[in-house]
Amino acid sequence: MAVEKKVEANYRSDLIKIDPKKRIATFKHIDTGVVTTKPFDAMHVVPHMSPPEELKKSELANSMGFVDVDKETMQHVKYPNVFACGDSSNLPTSKTAAAITSQVPIMVHNLFRQMKGQTLNAKFDGYTSCPIFVGDNKLMLCEFLYGLNVQETFPWDQGEPSQIFFHMKKDFFPPVYWNFFVSGMWYGKRGWIPPFLPKD
Repeated sequence: MAVEKKVEANYRSDLIKIDPKKRIATFKHIDTGVVTTKPFDAMHVVPHMSPPEELKKSELANSMGFVDVDKETMQHVKYPNVFACGDSSNLPTSKTAAAITSQVPIMVHNLFRQMKGQTLNAKFDGYTSCPIFVGDNKLMLCEFLYGLNVQETFPWDQGEPSQIFFHMKKDFFPPVYWNFFVSGMWYGKRGWIPPFLPKD
């Protein structure tokens, strides 16, 4: 898609300066330290993602600074009474709203089972969803599990840009977020239906 639309991707580069009048961006490569300038029409910049310093320095964190949990049960690998999900965890999936709505019910289920001395029997499969705007009021809705295994919700190729997905993101999801997501009443791809979690 980037090649088709003639979009240049610059990886492992820090944006260190921007001249909005001349529309020139200055980057420094993370590995080589080489500084380059590039003209731009539009630019999407992804900031460094990092957990809070307090967490990085704690015994809960792994070498990258994220809470070190089992990727399926979300229980800490060293401290069984600690659970984590979302942005602070080391779960190897994209940190999105879709991911957290799938993680929380499983984590809570396992947390309560841990408190009762029961086996943790709910497992997170890595589900996440990344809506990607491609212009022309179209969007790709990319859904996948751990290992980048595709798991699409709709019965057509979600890798094809669609106006339906664009309007879902623009018109449907904002009220869902404010009215249901933040109050714990939205379950990602399951909508308003809670996941079916194992009892024993």
